[in-house]
Amino acid sequence: DNKADVYNNRGSLKLDMDDINGAMADYEKAIELNPNSPAAFSNRAFLKMKTGDKRGALDDFNKSITCNPDFADSYFKRGNLKYEMNDSKGALEDFNKQQDKNAVAMMDMMLNLEKENKKLEELKNNTSSTSEEIKEQEKVVSELSTELAKAESQYEKNKLTINKYQKELNLAQAEVNGLTNELNNNKKELEDNRSSYQKVSDE
Repeated sequence: DNKADVYNNRGSLKLDMDDINGAMADYEKAIELNPNSPAAFSNRAFLKMKTGDKRGALDDFNKSITCNPDFADSYFKRGNLKYEMNDSKGALEDFNKQQDKNAVAMMDMMLNLEKENKKLEELKNNTSSTSEEIKEQEKVVSELSTELAKAESQYEKNKLTINKYQKELNLAQAEVNGLTNELNNNKKELEDNRSSYQKVSDE
């Protein structure tokens, strides 16, 4: 698994350097070494999406989620892909699933931060604690706080994206409903005209 992670991470670095072929080769090697890696499938899916292979990307995102149904990143990326494929409803479902996964992850972060803060207070109140121990624990708390802040910020950004797509979906649904009503009215008018014509013919 560690070797697979190395290839997966190197693939992402190559992608940052626009080495598309090199990145693809590394992602495929990572999957060969660990066929249950949600991250490798998600990264290869994103690369396929970037190069226009939308069907292949969708297949890889699905595999990533099968490997780990709690891998929130794949839901978000698959949601963007579905939106590009004009599946607004499917996109919205994926965005909402991602938000659910992120909410659970943030709750775990909050609980962990609370636990580490408690450790820090205990160290500060313990006269036998060294300054190095306190500094080390302060670093742990600081890193967790930063991680949680980033997660909360991304969560709020995702909410804006979801609201945007929900509005677009509502507008599209309203348009469909309007066209359906218009079609039904035209059909009724046609039937009324046909009935009137029939009466005139009978006379």
